[in-house]
Amino acid sequence: MTPLDAPTREDALRFSRVAEPQFPAVRMLASAGNVELTLGSVASIEAFLTPMTAEENLSRRMTGFINYVDFKSLEQWVRETIGDSDLADSLLAVVDRGDVFGVMLPDVKQLLTERLSQYKAALELDPGEEAPSDHV
Repeated sequence: MTPLDAPTREDALRFSRVAEPQFPAVRMLASAGNVELTLGSVASIEAFLTPMTAEENLSRRMTGFINYVDFKSLEQWVRETIGDSDLADSLLAVVDRGDVFGVMLPDVKQLLTERLSQYKAALELDPGEEAPSDHV
């Protein structure tokens, strides 16, 4: 994967906000079917994605779940709604490999985690400055 360029402070503020429209996601539960959710930020999507092996999920029996997002739609949402074209380009590179969800998931999670770290670093506060309440 190509490293992401570090965002400016202004970009990090813009990219890390809670956005509208929010992004649709699905939690697939073994015992209860599918639950539709909406996620409003890169941070909430990163926290939602939960890589686990098939064995780990099977060991949970009826409490097993899969947190699912369509990665192509995520790439478009990040590009069009969030405005982070660098992250969107990196997501597209993963999607374009044509792998199945479970194979792409760790790479997507890694990209989102890396980008959130970059947002946080760019938003390092000066002494006495308060963090915006709707950001990372």
